[in-house]
Amino acid sequence: MYVDDVTDAMLRALEQHGGVFNIGTGVETSVVDLFDAIRSASGADREPAFAPARFGELQRSVLDPTVWRRGLPPGYRTVAVSTPIRLVCAGGPCG
Repeated sequence: MYVDDVTDAMLRALEQHGGVFNIGTGVETSVVDLFDAIRSASGADREPAFAPARFGELQRSVLDPTVWRRGLPPGYRTVAVSTPIRLVCAGGPCG
């Protein structure tokens, strides 16, 4: 999740009267997806190196942000994971 989205979510949570909120996009993003986004944004010509999973490593994770989104204005959208990666890579060497 993009840091601006997390900051906005935290500020909105402060306005609530208690509760537990999952802050996330609701979209599962794999490590391979992240690698592809970084490779694309940086122009790097590399292939991923895979290794066996480490003990205790999560195989999948995605949050359900339904409760958090109930308090958002209609049409509110979080930033796609590739957007901040492109912004960072546009600012200088990235790869």
